Amino acid sequence: MKQVYMHFEQKKDKIEYTLLAILILMYGYGVYKNGLSYVFIGKMNLLSALEYFLCPLISILSQMIFSRKMKLTIKDGMESLLLSIMIPPRFPIWCFTILVALYYFGKKIGTKKMLCISNLLLFKILTSFIATIILKIDYQNIVEVNNAYLYSPADLLFGRGVGNLGSTSILLMIIYFGVSLQDVYYKKELPTTMIATYVILAIIYASIGTQKDILSQILNSHLFFAAVFLSTKLGTSPAEKKYLMIHGIATSILGFVLTTIFDLQDGIYYSLFVMQILWMFLHQRMKKI
Repeated sequence: MKQVYMHFEQKKDKIEYTLLAILILMYGYGVYKNGLSYVFIGKMNLLSALEYFLCPLISILSQMIFSRKMKLTIKDGMESLLLSIMIPPRFPIWCFTILVALYYFGKKIGTKKMLCISNLLLFKILTSFIATIILKIDYQNIVEVNNAYLYSPADLLFGRGVGNLGSTSILLMIIYFGVSLQDVYYKKELPTTMIATYVILAIIYASIGTQKDILSQILNSHLFFAAVFLSTKLGTSPAEKKYLMIHGIATSILGFVLTTIFDLQDGIYYSLFVMQILWMFLHQRMKKI
């Protein structure tokens, strides 16, 4: 029995190290694409570009302060990178620092409510709202602000990093998803259903609408990032497979409407958030029955 447990732990460690490496690649490419590459052409000074490197350090330091532990786990490192990846380009460091501090403060007080600031999805929505509504930061890379266009599938697959640092690196996210399937606790049915439903809706919409570039439409939706990273957190979605599939289908339908019909770039995040609130409400009602 002890050998089985040790084998399980070793496999778990390998999975986590692999996922951490993928997140590092995603973040590293985002930092290069949204910062260092512009230093080389004189569009940004080096100091501004290097600010991106501070985000994971700020997140790790906040963890250590609020958790009062000097040694962090692999999952702690993954969480720090995810928080750093979710900010838009040119998001103020001081604003990121405040939000991260609130995030880890929420974890410290130990609240189990889904709407706590320590919820990753809520953190993403807050950064998006602050960036677009309050600070009015353009989501495009700084040399592309005056050239609005749908990014090519090749750019999106390999990580142009529009909106988030590295979040559109679809290829790395597909690898991340494949590795996550080895984790017995990963709710694979939810991201699978979300992506499949969204693709079907995009094909139908392309056949009857004016948007014919199906692939770019799908890849520009932030669908993969929301489905792979944010939809499967424990406690924010059903446990049974049939309910997971219903949850995924409903999330994609609402997300597609918000993104495509109402032209809301972060529509899939808002859709996922609404479905998580709905699930929390229904789950509480079912427990009383």
